[in-house]
Amino acid sequence: MAKLLDFIQVPAARASILWLIGEYNDKVPKIAPDVLRKLAKSFVDEEDVVKLQVLNLAVKLYLTNPQQTELLCQYVFNLARYDQNYDIRDRARFLKQFILPTGSKPTSLAQNARNIFLAEKPAPTLESKYLDRKRFQLGSLSHYLNMTANGYQDLPPFPETAPDSSVRNVAPSPEYGHATQTVDAGANDNGGNGRTHDKKSQKTKSFYSDSDKSSSADESSSDSSSGSTGSGSGKQDESEDSSSDSDSYSSYSEEDSSGGASSEADNNKSRAANKVAKTTGKVPNVPNKAAEKNNLDLLLDLNDIPPVGPIMTPSLGGFLTPMVGTHPENASSNDVVDLVGPSFIPTKSSELLNKVNGYGLGITFRFTRAPHLYSAKMISIELTFTNHGNVELTDIQLGQKGLQAGMSLNEFPPIEILNPKQSWTGILGLDFNDSTQPANFEIKSIRGTSTVTLKSPVGELIRSVIMSEAFFIAERAKLRGMTEHSCNVTLAADFSPQNRSLHQRIFEVANVANIPSTDENQWLFAAQTMSSKSLVLIVLQLKASSEYTLTVNCDKMVVGSMLLNEIKAAIKD
Repeated sequence: MAKLLDFIQVPAARASILWLIGEYNDKVPKIAPDVLRKLAKSFVDEEDVVKLQVLNLAVKLYLTNPQQTELLCQYVFNLARYDQNYDIRDRARFLKQFILPTGSKPTSLAQNARNIFLAEKPAPTLESKYLDRKRFQLGSLSHYLNMTANGYQDLPPFPETAPDSSVRNVAPSPEYGHATQTVDAGANDNGGNGRTHDKKSQKTKSFYSDSDKSSSADESSSDSSSGSTGSGSGKQDESEDSSSDSDSYSSYSEEDSSGGASSEADNNKSRAANKVAKTTGKVPNVPNKAAEKNNLDLLLDLNDIPPVGPIMTPSLGGFLTPMVGTHPENASSNDVVDLVGPSFIPTKSSELLNKVNGYGLGITFRFTRAPHLYSAKMISIELTFTNHGNVELTDIQLGQKGLQAGMSLNEFPPIEILNPKQSWTGILGLDFNDSTQPANFEIKSIRGTSTVTLKSPVGELIRSVIMSEAFFIAERAKLRGMTEHSCNVTLAADFSPQNRSLHQRIFEVANVANIPSTDENQWLFAAQTMSSKSLVLIVLQLKASSEYTLTVNCDKMVVGSMLLNEIKAAIKD
């Protein structure tokens, strides 16, 4: 691996090799110092992730081989001290106290440096990403998305008693062309005992219809039997039945080529049925041909079938949006977090680009509070383009992107032409990576290029979820200390928890869901961040008549702190 460092250029791969060499430097005591020497020469040109591993390698080599690596460590830490990235500078100041303390006496960090950096690490545990999806059927859409999709049905529970093994036996299908018996419909009316007839034992009709030859044969047989006596009509009917059965095995291509042959055969059969009715006095069971449909009719009937399920709407999440109450078993469980739709959807738009800086093009944006179709981590932002000028604008599209590390953007479809005073709406997908930093990008048109800055409120970086109260309390107990932010607030006179005006105001500020609570003086709200799925738990506790304690627990400390300030500013007096 040390030899591969001269050829591998991927930063993540180089950082992984440096970690392995530093972790097992006692097995390569001659190679590890030389690797540090090479990386010290190229330290300035390395990526940030590689520089962090170079600092870790320097500390571990200084602890195991200080005679050969002391000067190299000092050189590397001096370079990191003046690095442009503040993470590198902070890491260098932190690690330097372990090996190069400033005072004359060794500090407690230096004395325990070996226990910190050279401690044995447990083997990694591999966990499947589908570990928490056992409640869904394997291979279903809900199992893939880890949420309850529309129309999802659970597997039935296992029976308490084993069923009979005969339920697994598959009934054999009737062989092709074998006779099947049908009960005479008129037997009961005439006082009979439900006798059967042989085709009177009627044979199953072949898949292939009668050809031109069979139709002509039926026509000739019907003409010859018209002048016969009543006693001879029965024999002729039997001959007609046998001839129709023998002619039933015809070519499928002949059926398609002759459209009128089948209709003529149906007319012949109806004539034969009328003759039987005249001679015997009974009306035979003639199948209703009007109810049968060919393949073309079945294809045309597809237009009459109404759509099943909701129509996908990108701005509202579409059919991927989970439905509340479709999974009652999980709703009562204590360890399930389910995604729900927003309790409030903003309708107010804000200006992103004015017509002066946009060369006649004005853009407004609105948060739809729905995951983007490209990625569930992205926020859907509705952009409205308006041509305020007197000339048409063409080739409106996204230009260069100035995004922070970890952010990603899905472009809106380019606009070929926008006439004067015309508006057009597009959806922009933006993953802020749970960061409050703004996203910078360019809007290009034929008139010029404009740079815009889009910043999202913290309340739009989260998505509402529901859970049980017991699970809410258990997760909140894990988010204490630096991940908990609290303050006292006096409610404005317009807001009250009793008429849910307070709930509505919180829903407008943040995309959260209300969690039912057994405490009448406590109101719970829950959500999770879009990118990292970190839980955001909000508690509003009544202290006095209008005095409340607002608490926000979140693993993302910046998100929790800023969300606390936004909610406090919205509901305070």
